[in-house]
Amino acid sequence: MSGSVDTASPGARSLRICVIGDSIAAGTGDQRCLGWHGRLASRFITDRADLTVYPLGVRGDTSEDVARRWQAEAEARLPTVFPRALIFQFGLNDCAMRTWDDGRSERRVSVERSLECTRATLASAAARYPTLMIGPAPVDDGRPGPQLAAGVQQRIRNDDIRDLDGRLEVTAQGVAVPYLSVFAALEGDARWRRATLLGDGVHPSDEGYEVLAGLVDGWPAWQALLAVAKGGS
Repeated sequence: MSGSVDTASPGARSLRICVIGDSIAAGTGDQRCLGWHGRLASRFITDRADLTVYPLGVRGDTSEDVARRWQAEAEARLPTVFPRALIFQFGLNDCAMRTWDDGRSERRVSVERSLECTRATLASAAARYPTLMIGPAPVDDGRPGPQLAAGVQQRIRNDDIRDLDGRLEVTAQGVAVPYLSVFAALEGDARWRRATLLGDGVHPSDEGYEVLAGLVDGWPAWQALLAVAKGGS
């Protein structure tokens, strides 16, 4: 990862992280309004550590939406004097199939376009900041997603998410960005499945975010970021 910081400089332990992505990055559905990142930040912050996490998830955002906005949002929150990093989490909405009452149906973002946007976003971000990416999570695909508007239905299939997750991982590896695939682990976790059933089918209840937080917390790339705020290099 690029963007190393002189840890002896003033403010070198005041780590700033932007989490940019979709509704899972935003923590939608969490009754405690913490998401995975709020849980990890609250556990980590002590008298010795200085960590600020900016949750910049936007409900419904796709890879195209993130590609348009990430740079301006990061620059507004990550001054160069402090160590900083980006974590991206998107892909779920790219897989959504929308169907209109008149019979029209289309995927929100094609696979090819998703990979194109992801590659451009990660390559550009990694040239400026330490950058990580977390893959999309499984849903309860036995029911439609939340109603968008009158006359429009949306459905997201786990088979499509699984396929895109694998392709996103390869794309991230191609630009040397650490990627955490959470799909298989969450799909096989009874707590995550229960949380999505209790939620709207796409966004889990708070228990689901607790499970996701545990996966991120065990990720060496995440721990490497936190080492800066702990006073490491």
